[in-house]
Amino acid sequence: LKRHYGKCKIRHPPGDEIYRDEESRMAVFELDGSKSKFYCQNLCYLAKFFLDHKTLHFDVDPFLFYVFCEFDERGYHIFGFFSKEK
Repeated sequence: LKRHYGKCKIRHPPGDEIYRDEESRMAVFELDGSKSKFYCQNLCYLAKFFLDHKTLHFDVDPFLFYVFCEFDERGYHIFGFFSKEK
């Protein structure tokens, strides 16, 4: 993980930050499935690990994804997400 952290300069999800609470150190990002296709597909794969009945959609274009993160001096750390149709 240290090696990846040293090489990768991305510290937050690739969407728009729509909410931030400095006191609880939380932020919410809105991602458009058509603009961040690869990232949103990987979120679907992540959900598949935990939900047996989840169907995989390779077409994430018609969905918006909301990613919940904690943040600190090292960047943003995802702790949850959900998606909905546009």
